[in-house]
Amino acid sequence: MVPNPYYVLGPKPKLTQITWKKVPDAQTRLIAYQNGTVDYIWSVAPADGKQIASPSHALNKELKIWPATAYWWWGFNLDKEPFNDLNFRKAVALSIDFKKAHDVVFGPLATLATSIIPGGPYHRDDLFPKYYTLDQAAAKAAFKDSKYGGDPKKVPPITFGVSTGYSDHLLWAQVVQQMVKQSIGVSMQITAKDTFSPDERKGIDILSQSWGSATLDPSEWTWQITPQVGDVTNFGYPPQSEKAKTDEWKKIIDTNFNEDARKKAYFEAEEHMASNYYTLQGYYSPWVTLLKPWVKNFRYISNWTLVHTDDIWIEEH
Repeated sequence: MVPNPYYVLGPKPKLTQITWKKVPDAQTRLIAYQNGTVDYIWSVAPADGKQIASPSHALNKELKIWPATAYWWWGFNLDKEPFNDLNFRKAVALSIDFKKAHDVVFGPLATLATSIIPGGPYHRDDLFPKYYTLDQAAAKAAFKDSKYGGDPKKVPPITFGVSTGYSDHLLWAQVVQQMVKQSIGVSMQITAKDTFSPDERKGIDILSQSWGSATLDPSEWTWQITPQVGDVTNFGYPPQSEKAKTDEWKKIIDTNFNEDARKKAYFEAEEHMASNYYTLQGYYSPWVTLLKPWVKNFRYISNWTLVHTDDIWIEEH
């Protein structure tokens, strides 16, 4: 990045150039930062980030966690057994201590999601906690009410798909695997790959999904509350049979100028998603970075924008 020589609306930028280097490997990025080759890295690997987050770590004061409008969740495959059964989905969801799992896996590097939208006037603190709270007795009752009658032997094999590019997701799957086994006696197998083909996705039962947007306006967050389009596996979205209902919500959210009406529609849609346990509770993912102390006025806002680059400067060091 170089300054625009024709910019005349304010003071000239303090830096003559900002160089961005693409370094795919997380350890290579960290080494480059530690040896002074670069002044800033994004992103920091989860395992490294959790260590650096410790106040006693040498790089702790250089760890910068920037809020971002990004949401990750785990969707159930609603197209086949066993997760086409609402009671079984509920049984699995109530088997998990989400706060404990989140703290073990992500720690301070992410925030446990409490609703779909990460912030702003359409964010809610009370939605997911109302439905996704560990309750082993209720989990067993829901399992008994499912088509499997509470018998783990009747449950078809469950495959938890994990991308190898996200080591924290693998750990999260392992934690969930243990909790579900302890609560209702149902086993899960974990399959980890870089990517899954469309045909492979059809055979997976739980898979991570994500969404991020440059705005917190609900019109940009209706993807999660509407049926999928085309011949794709449904991981935690409303089924096509609910399209008329979701289309009405989306119409109000997208076109109605009345703020109360838009909130009512979005909150009804969220409530429907949570009460039907189409997904497992997820997390809000920030930007986890390292920044040298001599880089001044370097900052991101939540829509992933680096702001006021003209104000960035390097202190003598």
